Amino acid sequence: MNSTSVLYNADYALQLILKAINNCDTFIDLGNCGLTEIPEAIVGMAADLQGLALGESFFYPGATHWHASENQGAPNRIQNIGILAQLPNLRTLSLYGNLITD
Repeated sequence: MNSTSVLYNADYALQLILKAINNCDTFIDLGNCGLTEIPEAIVGMAADLQGLALGESFFYPGATHWHASENQGAPNRIQNIGILAQLPNLRTLSLYGNLITD
């Protein structure tokens, strides 16, 4: 699938989460998926997830500079981040460009 045929939205974000769960990934880039809320499926990564990028860019642990999200959709406009309390191993978080209210 080339980048022009990808529809970046909550369904795409869910695909990324399910792939990350399957791979036991410790970091996931969900930036620029046009999200208005954090998908509940992210809780399925609670045991392994240490880094979460929900913004337009992120600073990956061990990196020397900021990285732009690899996703090419609309910026996320997440307002509620309460679900993050269910991710006890989360160490790094990027929310750049979101509309956080709580």
